Amino acid sequence: MINLMESIAEKLISLFGKDVNIYTDNVEQGFKEPCFYIYEGETETADELMGYQKLTRHFYLVFFPNEKSEAEFRDQCAPIQYKFLTEFDAIEIGRFTSGCLNRKAKYNDVERVAQLQFDLKYRLAVDESGISMDVLEQGGGIISDSKKER
Repeated sequence: MINLMESIAEKLISLFGKDVNIYTDNVEQGFKEPCFYIYEGETETADELMGYQKLTRHFYLVFFPNEKSEAEFRDQCAPIQYKFLTEFDAIEIGRFTSGCLNRKAKYNDVERVAQLQFDLKYRLAVDESGISMDVLEQGGGIISDSKKER
């Protein structure tokens, strides 16, 4: 089973160091700042030929700085956003690498956080161990006007 949250957390650690706390569950009180909160939005799938599926998964990161005044908040969030936009380009997931697409970053001045988002797209072989079609027989063809009259 692919653990994308763990792979995303490992990428964040590689970029921002082991001192930044990373959460994947809601923590209502007592989380340590600075930290990231990772959550997944929607997942889109599209069936493809030969039993493959194309998946697009939307992820969101919220960065909580430990400085809450407006100037300090922006000073702490700016390098996080820059590094996210320039270096958060791919994630190692098991034996393969997935590119981080559609990266966006913005400040939320009301909550005093940086909001980051990206998409992961990859193909997955679907296990179809049920009944499969062995042979496709096609008969017929185009009926011409001369054959219709008979």
